Amino acid sequence: MKIDLLDPVVEASPGQTALCRVRVLNDSAGPSAYRLRVVGLYEVDIEYPLGLDPLPAGTAAHFDVNLDVPKEFAAGRHSLAVEITSDRRDERSVLAGMTVDVSSIQKVAMRINPGSIKGRLKGKFKVEIDNQEDRIVDLDLTGQGQDLEVKFGRDRVRLRPGDSVSINGTVRGESRLVRDPVNHVVTIAATGRSAPVFADAAYHQRPVFPRRLRSAMAVIALLGLWAAIVGGGAYWYTQRDVAKVTGTANGIDTNGDGVADQPLGSLGQPGPDIGPEGQGGADGSGGTAGEGEEAAAGGQGEPKPDSAIVTGTVKAGETGDNGNVTVSIVPATLGGQTDQTPAQLAALARGGGGDGGTGTAKIWPARYNRAVESGVSERKSTESIQTRISDDDGVWMFPEVLIPDNYEITFAKPGFTTQAFIITPPEDGTTVELEVVLEPGDGGASGIVTGPDGPLGGVDIVITDGVLTFNTTSSSETNAVGTWSVAGLSTPNTYTLTATLRGYGTQVQQIQLDPGFTRTGIGIKMTAGVGTISGHISAKAAPLGGVTITASSGDLTRSTTSLTLGDGGLYSLPQLKIPGTYTITAQADGYMTQTRDLLLEGNAPDIDFTMVRTTGSISGLVVSDTLGNLAGVGITVAHEDLKFTSTTAVAPSAGTFLIEDLPPGEYLVSFTRFDHADVSQLVTIAAGEPKEFGTVAMKFQTQKPLVETGR
Repeated sequence: MKIDLLDPVVEASPGQTALCRVRVLNDSAGPSAYRLRVVGLYEVDIEYPLGLDPLPAGTAAHFDVNLDVPKEFAAGRHSLAVEITSDRRDERSVLAGMTVDVSSIQKVAMRINPGSIKGRLKGKFKVEIDNQEDRIVDLDLTGQGQDLEVKFGRDRVRLRPGDSVSINGTVRGESRLVRDPVNHVVTIAATGRSAPVFADAAYHQRPVFPRRLRSAMAVIALLGLWAAIVGGGAYWYTQRDVAKVTGTANGIDTNGDGVADQPLGSLGQPGPDIGPEGQGGADGSGGTAGEGEEAAAGGQGEPKPDSAIVTGTVKAGETGDNGNVTVSIVPATLGGQTDQTPAQLAALARGGGGDGGTGTAKIWPARYNRAVESGVSERKSTESIQTRISDDDGVWMFPEVLIPDNYEITFAKPGFTTQAFIITPPEDGTTVELEVVLEPGDGGASGIVTGPDGPLGGVDIVITDGVLTFNTTSSSETNAVGTWSVAGLSTPNTYTLTATLRGYGTQVQQIQLDPGFTRTGIGIKMTAGVGTISGHISAKAAPLGGVTITASSGDLTRSTTSLTLGDGGLYSLPQLKIPGTYTITAQADGYMTQTRDLLLEGNAPDIDFTMVRTTGSISGLVVSDTLGNLAGVGITVAHEDLKFTSTTAVAPSAGTFLIEDLPPGEYLVSFTRFDHADVSQLVTIAAGEPKEFGTVAMKFQTQKPLVETGR
């Protein structure tokens, strides 16, 4: 018999059932029945009755084995074995090894606020969860307690790395009208594909009617009964003669004959003020019943929002053409120094400023004409939000902007000065509204294009800063051949100018414009009979500047570097002989060198490169089976003669580690600490790969006593 595990590694959660696919092959000469055992899952091996007919010779069978993972399984990788035993006496049992992988959420912190819940019919609390894992975590919330019912505003939550969330909850016990107070223990569990995280709180349930209130109510009831008896007798005595001249509730008796003259509400008399649902009577008056019910019903148990709407309008000056404004938003880290305070900066926001108070969005310019750009540090690498284009009325909206975070929001349109603002959506999820007016661009550029025989018309010119793009063509008119100009440029800014014409090599220049500056006399010299190789360099979907690009063919070599400003990542290698075969090489420190061959017969404008890091990294968390997160664990990463050493962190995240700049290859990673058993694992690292180790579990062991050898 032979056995294969089609799922050698099974992901599972403690206390749940995992599924393992098994293949059994009968390689004997005759039919054979068999049975299966799982070794290592429990202290006693488990035998699974398959209930199958004998397997014919030379045939295979596939079936699923349900593994009930024990609740006490800790996070980590657990080795098991599946054994197949044949009923043929001449055959030995065969084993196949497998691994049950229990992931960790050790870095997920959960607490109940308040820690001591108080209530009569029910108590209210909040479950606060912080995700410090380096991955997205999906959690299911459950609550339990003796004779308690626990409910949540939402019982499932997804947290990105670094996210925090607060979820409303209620706990309800058995009704206690007049009995003494009682204390309960509430346990909240957050479970996912990992060992669960628990948090406990006390629920102090008080009776609906406390002792003092019961005594006061009894006294009030006796006084009320006495007052009712006295008042009722007095009322009967004073009203005994009035009944002769007044009718029943259905009319008015004016002549005292006991018959109502007319029904209430007729001939202009006021009708009963008891309209349906408290809306008033026939004359539309009255009807206060039900007022405030809608307001009273809302606002209870709503979960804390994790995103907010950012919206508003943008106007293109006084032109009325408010459409096609490019609105982009990216996370930003605040830092640096500016000459203006946030309050002064907010005054420039043209009505978009905020007071920065609790629950109010903070808005101030990141750049007003890009004059205070030092107030914004490098953008954080994160998932981008799709750029929006304003409609004809200038309306734009980002429906789901995650909170809490700071964002730089930019408004750009050709012919107008680009404006950008820093916004901080409030934690209560209130919609952020921003009104922006774009001023006409106050910069410009002009010059002349020349060729081998003088001024050259018909040359296509593109000017861009990576967001805004301006197009023009050099003039072919008799008195202005080769001249060109572009107005309405946003300043201060750096632009990339590209000039192209069939039969001529492409030319690229950088143009730096100071605030309100128009640059004139820009000369562009076109060369005929040559080609240009150009393109963009990127890494992780972002432009990458400073990359060295080389093109060589025989004795001819051209080199340049990709741009860091303007059209970031752009490179251009001009004046290359054509036709010719060129070898193009892209090199940068920390990245793998890339090479490609190209047959150049003219201009090749889209030769792009995506750079990949030459090294990888490993990270994870080391925990003890008794002491929790372990600080000061020695880590050795070895590959033949290459060795890296480090230790786990002490603070702020004890037990974590990160080892970078590892060349690709297979490494033996060893974890050692004097009071724990050593742990080793093999890991393969590819170029540019951040390898997540997950949680490494170490087992505590007592130290051998010192041997006394003298006194």
